[in-house]
Amino acid sequence: MRRNRYRFTVSVMMTVLALGMTTCKKETIAPPTVRLFGDEPSTLNSTSAGVSAEVTDQGGAEVKSRGFVYGLSGGSLDTVYCGSGIGVYSADLNNLQPNTMYVYEAFAKNAGGIGTSGKVTFTTRDFHLPTVETNEVGDITINSASCGGKVTSDGDSDVIERGVCWSTSHNPLAMGSHVAAGEGLGEFSCAMTDLAGGTTYYVRAYAINAKGTAYGNEVQFATDQSHEEEYTVNVSANPTEGGTVSGGGAFDAGTSHTVTATANEGYSFTNWTENGNVVSTSANYTFTVTANRTLVANFTANAPNQYTINVSANPAEGGTVSGGGTFNSGTSRTVTATANEGYTFTNWTENGNEVSTNANYTFTVTSNRTLVANFTATAPNQYTINVSANPTEGGTVTGGGTYQEGQSCTLTATAASGYVFQKWAKNGTQVSANATYTFTVSESASYVAHFDQQSYNISLSASPSNGGSVSGGGIYYSGQPCTVHAVANTGYSFINWTENGNVVSTNANYTFTVTDNHTLIAVFNYNGLPQGIINGEFSVSDTQRVYFSKGNLQYKPSNGTWRFPNNQYDYIGEANSNISPSYDGWIDLFGWGTSGWNSGNTYYHPWDSNTSCDECYGPPGNYNLTGNYANSDWGSYNAISNGGNASHTWRTLTKDEWEYVFFLRSTASGIRYARAIVNGVNGMILLPDNWNSSYYSLNNTNQSGSNFSSNVISSTTWDYSFEAHGAVFLPAAGNRTGTLLYGSVGNSGSYWSSTSGGIYWAMELLFMDGYISTFQSYSRDYGLSVRLVCPAN
Repeated sequence: MRRNRYRFTVSVMMTVLALGMTTCKKETIAPPTVRLFGDEPSTLNSTSAGVSAEVTDQGGAEVKSRGFVYGLSGGSLDTVYCGSGIGVYSADLNNLQPNTMYVYEAFAKNAGGIGTSGKVTFTTRDFHLPTVETNEVGDITINSASCGGKVTSDGDSDVIERGVCWSTSHNPLAMGSHVAAGEGLGEFSCAMTDLAGGTTYYVRAYAINAKGTAYGNEVQFATDQSHEEEYTVNVSANPTEGGTVSGGGAFDAGTSHTVTATANEGYSFTNWTENGNVVSTSANYTFTVTANRTLVANFTANAPNQYTINVSANPAEGGTVSGGGTFNSGTSRTVTATANEGYTFTNWTENGNEVSTNANYTFTVTSNRTLVANFTATAPNQYTINVSANPTEGGTVTGGGTYQEGQSCTLTATAASGYVFQKWAKNGTQVSANATYTFTVSESASYVAHFDQQSYNISLSASPSNGGSVSGGGIYYSGQPCTVHAVANTGYSFINWTENGNVVSTNANYTFTVTDNHTLIAVFNYNGLPQGIINGEFSVSDTQRVYFSKGNLQYKPSNGTWRFPNNQYDYIGEANSNISPSYDGWIDLFGWGTSGWNSGNTYYHPWDSNTSCDECYGPPGNYNLTGNYANSDWGSYNAISNGGNASHTWRTLTKDEWEYVFFLRSTASGIRYARAIVNGVNGMILLPDNWNSSYYSLNNTNQSGSNFSSNVISSTTWDYSFEAHGAVFLPAAGNRTGTLLYGSVGNSGSYWSSTSGGIYWAMELLFMDGYISTFQSYSRDYGLSVRLVCPAN
């Protein structure tokens, strides 16, 4: 179940919201009917209550969510979501305060609005001290005993500690000598230690909850009389293989005792230590027993002699050698000689004397050695390489002839006009798909270069895929005519054929002569509003209105997907520093004009982050992201996956349009914008032309010098009081230079316009606490936010 916080007045506002949301639909949808079970919770204690309700009628549409709102009357409320649909549902209202009055009501939401049950109040129970019993004392010795108890009631508050306490006086307290034994209800037992021998003690079980500490009945007992003490001496070796130790055991106090350490071969005794401190450097350590002791005999390994084995090949090109290095005296070592092609291994020599004729020579290391592996060259064989073309008119071949074994041979195939090279084959088996084939000669052989008549592939697709159908693609020979056809589906219209983002024809039946491979896209337009809009109209000039997208544009480089986020206040933030062509996460700060369309400039990919060339971003020269360079606009060139999934659907506002939205347009309420913190995110609220002040009362509206803290709005209030009425939120998502964000995330909002500011610059919307500008220019290589719009008229 999800929980959100908002003011209780939202229960009234939701009905208004439900009515407001229907104004843009052709018919009214009735909200659901919901009722509570009983006038008070079904279960109730000091910190929680169990409540139930029933959706008795879904109204005019399916119930998408239902649940409860609860809290202190007049204060902030919690929301508990309990699924969807009609029927009975229940929830636990947790984290309540004891002995406190709360108010709650049930709700259910469909497309027509929100139905509520009406408010009901209840008061949580108060808690009290727990109840605990003391058990009898057992296992009594000179200095220890065991006792426990049983917590039979927690007093309506969790028992956070339980145990026993003792004293030589009556009524011992938990703040004195005590031992804890966990928490909660039930039986427990614990040991009392460090007691005095022959002494009378008083013990009580105790239990602690939020109310305080409760005690059980008092039990009296006496420890045994003391007797002569005995101590344990533990001994060990470090390392264990370093030697042996003896002399450990249990001994009477005051007696003299000796422990002995004996080093193993290859080790020497170092000292005896206790708790890391040296207590003796004698292998036979004698002391008086006065306490338990844990003694460690430390040994040191004796260092062996080491020798160096050097290996080399003669001649160096005859082969390779391995096995040299520095090794301990007495170890077995093997050196290995491997002959190169054209050579054979002869022997190993040392100072010119043969020491082995085996390529793998094994010996015991007793001194430094310099070993040479000798190799002998073998006479090369000669082979004939024959080459031919199939078909003979398909092309020409070169490279055949007589070669020595081990010599490199390069065969070259050149296709004739109208043919393409396919492969080199030997005995009918392909050996290379490269027209230039290089190999090492090891036998006589015949190689055939295969050629095929030139053909090209015409690949077709529709954008969006559900916008229409395409036909006419396939394999064609060079010079052959090809006609491709595009047929729009119902609700769509054909716009044009494009290739690599460039328009090649506006005719649905496009005929051309095949001279190369082609990948053609039939672009269709959806004859309605796209998915992903915020349903509020904003004037951007005296004659034009737009809808804003439901969030800042985001992109995943690893699969090339564009999307809008789930909420307007969502943004990527610091993770933009991971920007790269293969990054498998999302980014939302882009250099200017980086839609992915090649405008003829250096940097146009969404992941570009080079900072050494401002003028290399966007269209070359002082052009806007419009006209011939409209495809440099992210929304025009790309299909947004949850924004209609078709290109040429969205666009970016110009500088003048940003200025008109913020400072020049007229609205029904007179309010255009206000700074706010929405769901914990700093940003700017834009209100649609038809905004009614009764929806929500904002502070410091239309004030360029206001602060984000002027308005603090929960996610629930945003959904029902703002976005449902067409309001837009621009989060302060920061900006990026290269892969660095410099702490701007959450403090400032920077949004590109489609307007150039010169060959190095582009115009942006910039806002932060106390400042806003639509005339700000930024270096084109900076990564800023992108918010798209689509036409409303």
